[in-house]
Amino acid sequence: GNMEAEDKMREQIENLELERDQDKQSWERDKLELEGDLSEIKARNQTLIETVEKSQLEVQSAIDQKKIEENLVVGLKDELADMKRMVMDFIQRILPDEVLHGALQRFNK
Repeated sequence: GNMEAEDKMREQIENLELERDQDKQSWERDKLELEGDLSEIKARNQTLIETVEKSQLEVQSAIDQKKIEENLVVGLKDELADMKRMVMDFIQRILPDEVLHGALQRFNK
Protein backbone atom coordinates (compact mmCIF):
# COMPACT_ATOMS: atom_id res chain seq x y z
CA GLY A 1 0.00 0.00 0.00
CA ASN A 2 2.92 2.31 0.78
CA MET A 3 4.28 2.19 -2.78
CA GLU A 4 0.86 3.00 -4.13
CA ALA A 5 0.61 6.07 -1.92
CA GLU A 6 4.07 7.22 -3.05
CA ASP A 7 3.13 6.75 -6.70
CA LYS A 8 -0.02 8.77 -6.17
CA MET A 9 1.98 11.47 -4.43
CA ARG A 10 4.58 11.53 -7.22
CA GLU A 11 1.82 11.74 -9.82
CA GLN A 12 0.22 14.64 -7.98
CA ILE A 13 3.56 16.44 -7.80
CA GLU A 14 4.15 15.91 -11.53
CA ASN A 15 0.68 17.25 -12.30
CA LEU A 16 1.29 20.28 -10.12
CA GLU A 17 4.63 20.93 -11.83
CA LEU A 18 2.98 20.59 -15.24
CA GLU A 19 0.27 23.04 -14.20
CA ARG A 20 2.89 25.41 -12.88
CA ASP A 21 4.80 25.28 -16.17
CA GLN A 22 1.62 25.91 -18.16
CA ASP A 23 0.74 28.84 -15.89
CA LYS A 24 4.24 30.21 -16.31
CA GLN A 25 3.98 29.94 -20.10
CA SER A 26 0.61 31.65 -20.27
CA TRP A 27 1.88 34.32 -17.85
CA GLU A 28 4.89 34.90 -20.14
CA ARG A 29 2.52 35.16 -23.12
CA ASP A 30 0.28 37.64 -21.27
CA LYS A 31 3.31 39.64 -20.23
CA LEU A 32 4.58 39.86 -23.83
CA GLU A 33 1.12 40.87 -25.04
CA LEU A 34 0.83 43.55 -22.38
CA GLU A 35 4.30 44.87 -23.20
CA GLY A 36 3.30 45.00 -26.86
CA ASP A 37 0.09 46.86 -25.97
CA LEU A 38 2.05 49.24 -23.79
CA SER A 39 4.60 50.14 -26.47
CA GLU A 40 1.74 50.58 -28.95
CA ILE A 41 0.01 52.95 -26.53
CA LYS A 42 3.26 54.83 -25.98
CA ALA A 43 3.77 55.18 -29.74
CA ARG A 44 0.20 56.42 -30.17
CA ASN A 45 0.70 58.92 -27.33
CA GLN A 46 3.89 60.18 -28.95
CA THR A 47 2.03 60.64 -32.24
CA LEU A 48 -0.74 62.52 -30.45
CA ILE A 49 1.76 64.77 -28.69
CA GLU A 50 3.52 65.51 -31.99
CA THR A 51 0.20 66.21 -33.71
CA VAL A 52 -0.84 68.60 -30.95
CA GLU A 53 2.54 70.36 -31.05
CA LYS A 54 2.30 70.67 -34.83
CA SER A 55 -1.21 72.16 -34.59
CA GLN A 56 -0.01 74.59 -31.93
CA LEU A 57 2.82 75.68 -34.21
CA GLU A 58 0.41 76.08 -37.11
CA VAL A 59 -1.98 78.12 -34.97
CA GLN A 60 0.89 80.26 -33.68
CA SER A 61 2.16 80.83 -37.22
CA ALA A 62 -1.34 81.78 -38.35
CA ILE A 63 -1.58 84.24 -35.44
CA ASP A 64 1.83 85.69 -36.32
CA GLN A 65 0.80 85.97 -39.96
CA LYS A 66 -2.39 87.79 -38.93
CA LYS A 67 -0.35 90.18 -36.76
CA ILE A 68 1.96 90.90 -39.68
CA GLU A 69 -1.04 91.56 -41.94
CA GLU A 70 -2.68 93.77 -39.32
CA ASN A 71 0.54 95.77 -38.96
CA LEU A 72 0.68 96.15 -42.74
CA VAL A 73 -2.89 97.42 -42.78
CA VAL A 74 -2.12 99.88 -39.99
CA GLY A 75 0.97 100.99 -41.89
CA LEU A 76 -1.02 101.48 -45.09
CA LYS A 77 -3.69 103.46 -43.25
CA ASP A 78 -0.97 105.70 -41.81
CA GLU A 79 0.53 106.16 -45.26
CA LEU A 80 -2.89 107.03 -46.69
CA ALA A 81 -3.46 109.54 -43.89
CA ASP A 82 -0.05 111.08 -44.63
CA MET A 83 -0.85 111.30 -48.34
CA LYS A 84 -4.22 112.84 -47.55
CA ARG A 85 -2.51 115.44 -45.36
CA MET A 86 -0.01 116.20 -48.12
CA VAL A 87 -2.80 116.60 -50.67
CA MET A 88 -4.67 118.87 -48.26
CA ASP A 89 -1.59 121.01 -47.68
CA PHE A 90 -0.99 121.20 -51.41
CA ILE A 91 -4.62 122.16 -52.12
CA GLN A 92 -4.57 124.76 -49.37
CA ARG A 93 -1.41 126.32 -50.79
CA ILE A 94 -2.65 126.60 -54.38
CA LEU A 95 -6.41 127.17 -54.14
CA PRO A 96 -8.27 130.34 -53.09
CA ASP A 97 -10.28 130.02 -49.89
CA GLU A 98 -13.83 129.77 -51.27
CA VAL A 99 -12.86 127.00 -53.74
CA LEU A 100 -10.85 125.35 -50.99
CA HIS A 101 -13.85 125.23 -48.70
CA GLY A 102 -15.93 123.27 -51.26
CA ALA A 103 -13.04 120.98 -52.11
CA LEU A 104 -12.35 120.21 -48.44
CA GLN A 105 -15.99 119.36 -47.84
CA ARG A 106 -15.93 116.86 -50.71
CA PHE A 107 -12.58 115.51 -49.70
CA ASN A 108 -13.53 114.93 -46.07
CA LYS A 109 -16.83 113.18 -46.75
